[in-house]
Amino acid sequence: MTSSNDPLGLTVAVATCPNELRATARVAIVGEAPRREEVDNGLPFIGGSGRLMWAILGNAGISRSACSVLNVSQTRPVDNDFQSLDWAGPEVQSGLAAVRDALAVQRPNVVLVLGNAALCAAKGGTPVRKGKAIHWPWSIMDWTGSLFWSPVWNCKCLACVHPASILRQYQLLLYLRVAATRLAAEARSAELKLAKYHLATEPNLDSILSHLYNLTSRCDAPGACVKVALDIEGGLGTLSCISFAIDGERAFIVPLTRADGTSLWSLEEEVQVWRALAAVVSNPRIPKVLQNYL
Repeated sequence: MTSSNDPLGLTVAVATCPNELRATARVAIVGEAPRREEVDNGLPFIGGSGRLMWAILGNAGISRSACSVLNVSQTRPVDNDFQSLDWAGPEVQSGLAAVRDALAVQRPNVVLVLGNAALCAAKGGTPVRKGKAIHWPWSIMDWTGSLFWSPVWNCKCLACVHPASILRQYQLLLYLRVAATRLAAEARSAELKLAKYHLATEPNLDSILSHLYNLTSRCDAPGACVKVALDIEGGLGTLSCISFAIDGERAFIVPLTRADGTSLWSLEEEVQVWRALAAVVSNPRIPKVLQNYL
């Protein structure tokens, strides 16, 4: 592999790997840049992270032969570090143009965007370089699992952490598994359908008690109970609030303290809240999913 220096003093790699295009594929996958194994073989996503990704996608019913596979830059960065590339330079800009042109021809139902660079490309942003580091306008960790419409590619996108990150932090594997299942479902249609969430966040005593007692009343009839997800916020010896997700679109919060740690309720009101909470949390007939259960 050869390299040269650009005007910013960054080392620019010249080894490349072409995109793998299928004009009739309903799914496209966009990563960041190839690595040595991809450059040597002329195929994207065949290294360790690629093998992991195809195994997870295969379990969801998505095969490589049914996807276009692309990278934001078709140039391999030095030391596999995407931040060594200049976003305004030809290695990235020519890659962005190639991705845009390929997707315009393919018109996929959904694009899986992997990593910060692909997310930035899909949303039409420009990162800011500070020294040798790139600061992204959107974080892939904030967007992982989210659907959105790309104004650049004019198509539906699903964001996920890059599989290379999963090899470094294996606990992130769940994100890819969830994304694979959603990708298979979204591949059936090019339409973007976003859920309309109903989040009750106002600390109104009557509405909170109504929400909680409604959960327990559902269990009066055999088989009528529904699963709830709950998350407890607070530190050691403290508890500031508890949130409940009733289903995939509705949730409410039960606040207990103000920002300064003082109680939000009078003693009489707090007794009512805790009794209603206990009726839900201690009820074995209400199946529960808990965040940070241990």
